Amino acid sequence: MPITDSNNTSSLDNTIVVLVDEVTGNTVGITNEREIKISSFANQLFIDGNKTITTTEDIAAVGASNLTNRKSVVIYNRGGEDVYYGTTGVADTTGIVIIKDELVELQIGDNINVYLITKAGTATVTIQEFS
Repeated sequence: MPITDSNNTSSLDNTIVVLVDEVTGNTVGITNEREIKISSFANQLFIDGNKTITTTEDIAAVGASNLTNRKSVVIYNRGGEDVYYGTTGVADTTGIVIIKDELVELQIGDNINVYLITKAGTATVTIQEFS
């Protein structure tokens, strides 16, 4: 993993050494107290798109699978029906509801799948993924 020096310490207070992983963009700092701080943020790619959600679960991703190296995902319910999110097998009784015009941001990587479903009918959601 290539690591380079950086002078950007804005997100790491009391830091005396800052290194940046060139692959992931994660910032690693060592403080005066010899503590290690890691700052992980999206800095590679941003994709978005609309998806129609039905009573059959669908993955909360712009395409058929999660964005590689994803750091976060945003789900915005444009309406039609309430949308529920959760793990595989999500239902209106087990998922967390996203009502019309509500937005949910999840700080999760690409190894975690989130599924969406409606109780009845269809809803359009906009999904944004950041890596």
